[in-house]
Amino acid sequence: MKLSKYLSLIPLVAVAMLMLQACYKDKGDYDYKDLNKVTLGDTSGLEYSVLQFDTLKLSPDIYASQDVPITRYKFDWTARAIDATVASQHFDTVQLSKDYLFNKQVSLPAGDYRLIFTVTDTATAVSSYLWYTLHVGSNYSRGWMFVEQFANGGDISILAPTGKVFHNIYESSNGVKLPKTLHRVDMNIRMSPKEVFLLSDDQGVEVNVTSFVNIGGFAKWFFNVPATQKPGRNHLVSNTAGQAGVLINNGLIHVKRYGGFPGPYLYGSELTLDNKVEYSAAPYIMDGDFNSSRYIAAFYDNMGKRFIGLRSDAVGIGGNVVHFPTFVAGDAFDANNVGMTLQHAGPSPANYIHSAILKDAAGDSYLFQLNLGVAASPRLKQKMNATGIANMTAAANSVLLEYIYYAEGNRIRMYEIGPNAESLIYTLPAGETVTAMCIDPAISTSTLMVGTYDGTTGRVYEFTLNVNGKFTGDTYVNKYEGFGKIVNMKYKIQ
Repeated sequence: MKLSKYLSLIPLVAVAMLMLQACYKDKGDYDYKDLNKVTLGDTSGLEYSVLQFDTLKLSPDIYASQDVPITRYKFDWTARAIDATVASQHFDTVQLSKDYLFNKQVSLPAGDYRLIFTVTDTATAVSSYLWYTLHVGSNYSRGWMFVEQFANGGDISILAPTGKVFHNIYESSNGVKLPKTLHRVDMNIRMSPKEVFLLSDDQGVEVNVTSFVNIGGFAKWFFNVPATQKPGRNHLVSNTAGQAGVLINNGLIHVKRYGGFPGPYLYGSELTLDNKVEYSAAPYIMDGDFNSSRYIAAFYDNMGKRFIGLRSDAVGIGGNVVHFPTFVAGDAFDANNVGMTLQHAGPSPANYIHSAILKDAAGDSYLFQLNLGVAASPRLKQKMNATGIANMTAAANSVLLEYIYYAEGNRIRMYEIGPNAESLIYTLPAGETVTAMCIDPAISTSTLMVGTYDGTTGRVYEFTLNVNGKFTGDTYVNKYEGFGKIVNMKYKIQ
């Protein structure tokens, strides 16, 4: 009982001790000082482009509220990749330097980066940051790609934004040329990394987007590899409502879907028409709308001499190629019974509208237009009042005006769809034949690139289009030489 009595006094003693402690005068040093406040800037700019392995020099400014020696700071330069096509944006950070001034060779792979300059005051452990945008390119990372045929094989050249031309890129990167039937380059810019495909009559290869090293062939593109290898196109159909890969091989259409489940994203078996594979799609893919009542793409069937379509359910299980609606009075034409030979097809200024040039048995050329944004797609048919159109050697559609540029030998003509009239706008040197033409909205809607061949040497002419669709200054702005026979061209985005 006595122990219990003493225990009851313990809380009272503790309280008394706490009260005495509260009365003790604290004689510590509490003379507070302002922190050194650091802000960073760079009057030279915060966005830079550099080629891989070139030296980058940056001299950021440090603004401090206190005059402290530079040795008190710790510096750190790091880089993190940025890619708008990747939702997560979870990329590793790479340390580049620990110096104040950045003066380093940039060995980062080609791509876009957030370059971060960090300054830490070691006395306070407070860090300040400055963010740069850095674009790292390679000599091959962006520019006009030209598909060339030579007597001993095929290859690719690139016209860089600097105006320098790099020839024989594939052979330089792989030690051999491609087949001399190389006829097309296709790109998928939605994937990360982006995909580049080089297509020959009996071979397809994928190359690294910046080095052009061969990273895989035709067999890697399919779940079940087709017995015949004759790739015509490897194309991405994409808009805000969806996207799908569309490949034409040996005239037959294959699709692959993106999203819904993790990869691999590969092509399925050939699609059928009326449960048969009795069609042969020309190597033109007309992009459409993913609305289920319309067409995500259209093609011209060389076998049946008709247009055929691809609905959005074709990217799912069991989808197939379909006919266009049955012709009724008032339709511009019967899409299921055209009976002509396709010469060219390309986009128009309006979304989902495509213009195609077809030639009949008598040698007359007709313009057909499809509007894939509506269920009743046939839009226009007219016999073309265009000199030399039946013998054209290349063509390119304007995406600003209802015009088609086409070449007949060494003459370039402009066809106006509305008034159904053409005009001669430029004559190239005698002996040169236009072999390829391209307007690529990826780089410019007002630039027309023209490839020619004289039987020995290929050349490229660059024209700028004015507001009336004519050539600015009535001539070309640049000319490049030293090519093989150019048969296809496309602008490559890094």
